[in-house]
Amino acid sequence: MKLKIFPLLLVVVLAVLTQSAAGAKNFVFPKNFDAANPKQDLTGVKMVQVTVGDVKTTNGVTTRILIHHPGNGSAMTESAEGLIWFDLSSIPKETKVTSATLSLLCQVHYVGNTKISMQRVLLPWTEKANWETYDGENKWHKAGGNGKSDMDLTPEGSVEVPPGGAKMNTWYDFDVTRMVKMWVGGEAPNYGMKSKSTNTGSVCEFKSAVWSGTNFIKLTITAEK
Repeated sequence: MKLKIFPLLLVVVLAVLTQSAAGAKNFVFPKNFDAANPKQDLTGVKMVQVTVGDVKTTNGVTTRILIHHPGNGSAMTESAEGLIWFDLSSIPKETKVTSATLSLLCQVHYVGNTKISMQRVLLPWTEKANWETYDGENKWHKAGGNGKSDMDLTPEGSVEVPPGGAKMNTWYDFDVTRMVKMWVGGEAPNYGMKSKSTNTGSVCEFKSAVWSGTNFIKLTITAEK
């Protein structure tokens, strides 16, 4: 009897998994993302790097996202972080998001393991954002947008980027499901996210955006069909 029940249970489980996979729907941003031919239109994607005393942007889209937490013998003394935003207005509010993954391509990494996370921004920053202000005029509550009124202090999608060659030019995925659910469902306004490193002396550079006219950033959202 047991021998007959086991194959039946296996069939039922496989049927449920198949139905679940078939019932999923993906939203990808930028909408025309193609890893094999990544020179794409970045309409609906906004990125700005904020660095102490420096802002590197091209038409509101940074050519890189350099993440740095000074100290521990690092030659670079300025903190650097990145702001990222995707226009999700095309997703119906009733959509039930099951997962959301931000993918970035690491180009250069120095100084030991780097732990990087994404945090939900609470203020409507613009392409004029810098270390002191979120729109070129109005100040962050704390420099760099690091105050509790500037961003959700709960980190999401933390990843470890190991040092040196083997992991360079490698895609890293950040689980940002929680914040995307809040944006799509209308629980919180979509002001995007901010990259942050918690390791002293760490330096990690992501190509991320308009690197030689090439796009290296992607947000994949999976939802119930």
